Amino acid sequence: ITYTEEDGYKVNEVVSQLMTTNISLDGKETAAILNSLLNSASKNIEFMNQSVSFELVQIKYVNITENSCYFEIMVKIDVSSLKEKMSFFPANLIAKYIPDNLYIDSNVTVTKTSTPFEYTVSSNYLTINQLDEEGTNELLTTLNKFVEVGNVEDFNLQIGKVFVDVIIGNAEQKGFIYSLKDAGATDFVFSSETSSIVIVK
Repeated sequence: ITYTEEDGYKVNEVVSQLMTTNISLDGKETAAILNSLLNSASKNIEFMNQSVSFELVQIKYVNITENSCYFEIMVKIDVSSLKEKMSFFPANLIAKYIPDNLYIDSNVTVTKTSTPFEYTVSSNYLTINQLDEEGTNELLTTLNKFVEVGNVEDFNLQIGKVFVDVIIGNAEQKGFIYSLKDAGATDFVFSSETSSIVIVK
């Protein structure tokens, strides 16, 4: 993983050899890997029943124990094209109050099970732009009256689990960490000391 002012964080291809030590990834390094993986795939997410592009802004590991952590991810979604589709009454009355760019902060809990590479994901909270949790809930409730968005918990899980699956993965959902199994990875843990996820040799 390298960094330059011009290109930001970049991930070189993983060398196909056995791991010699544990690998620790903090939030910035995880974001670099995710961006690298997503750059080679379709960077879209479902919002208001439409597929929209997004930009990964930030990842953090907080409230860490050895077997669980809060996985916090912020994405920027351009919804200007969706607002144009809200031209019918009365949706057009609220469309003008929705910013063209939504900064969505998704916070989910990732909990390891006793089986290597297995985990569960549950919703904690989701906020949009400068709104608090209550304001975000009111916004989505209002939007649901005109276009189907879904409730806060479902929307939060939809966003958070996508990124967790891409970075960790398992036998059903191949992710970055699980892909290192053939190179010697045996599991993963969370480190409160370094605020990171650790790929265990």
